[in-house]
Amino acid sequence: PPPPRPAMAAKTEEPKKGEYTLDFTELQPTAVKIAEHAVTSVLGGEVYEAARVTTWSDKITEIALDELQKLSDNFKYAVSCIIVQKNGAGIATSGSAHWDTQTDACAQVVWKDNRTIICILTIMGIAI
Repeated sequence: PPPPRPAMAAKTEEPKKGEYTLDFTELQPTAVKIAEHAVTSVLGGEVYEAARVTTWSDKITEIALDELQKLSDNFKYAVSCIIVQKNGAGIATSGSAHWDTQTDACAQVVWKDNRTIICILTIMGIAI
């Protein structure tokens, strides 16, 4: 008969969601939810005030990064936050990256749920 199997060690903690994920596109829907939460929790109910934009942007990116790091350790994350006053003026942004299209990707939220503020939050997930 085969030798007995060693007893499995009890898991002491649950694996992180995405712990075994090596493709950021699999985490994009969750990353979008994280982005929406970060923006809404900081800007929901606010009125545009230029003096507060830097503080808002710092807080939004901090919340997003904290939540992303809980999602998976298999990626480096970069977060970009643009906040503009909603006053009818146009905005144009552009970005470019040289990365592995098999594992790396981005998620973006354009938040316009406020009468005076527009926020564009971009999350890039780069596999380690």
